[in-house]
Amino acid sequence: MNNFKSASEQAQERGLGNKRVCRVSVSMTNEYDKKLSRLSMACGGMSKSRLADELLK
Repeated sequence: MNNFKSASEQAQERGLGNKRVCRVSVSMTNEYDKKLSRLSMACGGMSKSRLADELLK
């Protein structure tokens, strides 16, 4: 069961419609990258960047 909404649906809910969004990449060690990959797969295969975004929110 996938409870996550598409990026466009999330943007509409946050009122980002046609606004420009600033994207920030996360710098991490190889160890943390591996852990984030495993966690993202355990959460239904979502991307690592999307999972990091959800965690930071």
